[in-house]
Amino acid sequence: MRRPIVSVVISTFNYARYIGQTIESVLQQDFPSSDIEIIVLDDASTDATPDRVRPYLDRVRYIRQDVNIGLVPTLNRGFEMAAGKYICPLDADDMWMPQKLKTVVDFFEKNPVFGALTHGAKIVDHDGRDTGFSRSLPSRDRYTFEDLLAKPPQLGHLGCVAFLRDILQKILPIPGNRRFVLPDIYMFYHSLFYAPAAVIPDRLTLYRAHESNLSDRLGASKANLKDLRMASYCVRILDGNLKKRLRSFGRMLHWSKEELEQRRADRLERLILESAYCGRRRMACRLSQELLKGFPLRKKIFKAAAFGLAISFPTGYRWVFLAYRGIRQRSAIARLGSGEPSDS
Repeated sequence: MRRPIVSVVISTFNYARYIGQTIESVLQQDFPSSDIEIIVLDDASTDATPDRVRPYLDRVRYIRQDVNIGLVPTLNRGFEMAAGKYICPLDADDMWMPQKLKTVVDFFEKNPVFGALTHGAKIVDHDGRDTGFSRSLPSRDRYTFEDLLAKPPQLGHLGCVAFLRDILQKILPIPGNRRFVLPDIYMFYHSLFYAPAAVIPDRLTLYRAHESNLSDRLGASKANLKDLRMASYCVRILDGNLKKRLRSFGRMLHWSKEELEQRRADRLERLILESAYCGRRRMACRLSQELLKGFPLRKKIFKAAAFGLAISFPTGYRWVFLAYRGIRQRSAIARLGSGEPSDS
């Protein structure tokens, strides 16, 4: 049997309303269909996912799991099965532009030094309609191992990364249990130990923004105890495994003092909010005092008010946070749409 050039790995759970459009976006690629392997792993969906996938069984390898095991274990299974020279993961609620795979394969073939790449995305709404906004990437053409040592790289989403299979095999399986939902970051970071990664400015993925999107849940995790704990777990897994591989290479990170301080502040803020949501007010107050020590006066006043609200009235804080995040998010997306830089 002929080996495919590209393996597309899609993990899905209760995304029957999207999975058909996702598969169609792969089938409609400007790339020979005989060179594409599509693997859809159904993580024990309880909706109509099997019915939505059934019309595509002549072109899709569909594996349905009897027990829900989570995104990362499911992806690990799909990557193990993938036979293509290049591996392109895709979220079951997102889609690709028709030129995605041709662009990716052509780039890898012309630039064999790279082991991974990432690219931009257009943002679509729940129904797949273009919002007119985009998620762009930094104005650079590559990341190297030395870049990783100096500062955490920025990348798009799971459907915005691609890997050389030989590189991916060096870093799999992705660690963590069902709560770890950042496999793209883990794979991208760890691929840099073995080869540089390219940054392509093209917006080749249609990223669907909706209420149950994992990326959006992480962004809003400060308003929800369950998601807050998920975010903390993801950071621990990423940091712990990065340090472990660094030790095996005899290297150390030399991130800037500002970057390390920001990460420390983020960790303390999650602990403060978790304590507040769990009713541990004294602990939340003590951690708040520790965090606020290094803040300038204006930021200290703002954060003190936010923490005070979270500690005394957690429900009220959630609504205030979501409203504030919504305003900032609209502003950030507007800047992205106009081509201006954004830290979102």
